[in-house]
Amino acid sequence: MTALPNLFSPLEVGPMTIANRIMMPGMSAGQMLDENCHPLPEMIAYFAERAQAEPGLMAVGASQVVPLEPPYRMPLVLFEDGVIEPLARLVEGVKQYDTKFGIQLWDGGVQAGSPVKLSPSGIGSVAQAVGDLRTQSSVKVLSTEEIGDVVGHFAGAARRCALAGFDFVEIHAGHSYLIGAFLSSHFNRREDRYGGNLENRARFLFEIVDAVKDAAGPAVGVGIKINGHDYFADGGWEIGDAVALAPMLEARGAHYLSVTAGIMGSARLTVPPMYEPQGCFTDLAAAVSKVVSIPVATIGRIKDPRMAGPFVKSFALMKQLDTD
Repeated sequence: MTALPNLFSPLEVGPMTIANRIMMPGMSAGQMLDENCHPLPEMIAYFAERAQAEPGLMAVGASQVVPLEPPYRMPLVLFEDGVIEPLARLVEGVKQYDTKFGIQLWDGGVQAGSPVKLSPSGIGSVAQAVGDLRTQSSVKVLSTEEIGDVVGHFAGAARRCALAGFDFVEIHAGHSYLIGAFLSSHFNRREDRYGGNLENRARFLFEIVDAVKDAAGPAVGVGIKINGHDYFADGGWEIGDAVALAPMLEARGAHYLSVTAGIMGSARLTVPPMYEPQGCFTDLAAAVSKVVSIPVATIGRIKDPRMAGPFVKSFALMKQLDTD
């Protein structure tokens, strides 16, 4: 530990003081759910065991904020009050350790498994090889009024997470999921106030950030996960977009940013395989870190704390040790 003083030193992240700069990122692993998509005791045991290592932060992965039509089996749901008590039991299982515990607020958009997939403009996922404006029967283009409804669902989810006792929530705006699709000039071809230039394409995210912060309250941290690059040959989100967006999110009150990369069907995978170099997305996070003063985290085959130590010293970054 003395060889890596920055990695193991405390850090202020919004309303939280975290014990070190290590983060176990939100990912789908460990989502053992009952018939209502609420946490089972096995899920509580999984996260309690992960917490024994006492990373500074750890999070439950992508959890559904927009109501789904039954039947559904995944993921963990955050859109009804019945989940608050099971979530509180999950939080209680982790609270015995010195780690701050959070959860990702998410809708998968056209990459979701739900029968009706929400979209800014009706463009299907890259993995489905849909590259034009034809709306598939399973893809629903959100109206302005429906966008407001979705913002309300994010706020409702944040309120439930705060009541359950989570230390922070993380808004998932990466991988061209629903929010990421609004950010991308490839997926967002709207001609109203939610489309066009970057600030308009980010309006949906800005409204979600404002609503989540209000609903969660000042004691709950709010992070945002964004792509540093989509790695998509036909356009879309690139590092210049992320560098432009990051200061806007800081000004909006984000307590930290988490930089990931790739989308479903992109040239580089969202979960980097073994042929990728270790720390394969750290250059993207470093570029974002230079334009903000809040902490910036990243993912991508970070397997050795000796890699994280100098990076934290140079860029004051939190490091995530796994992928999603």
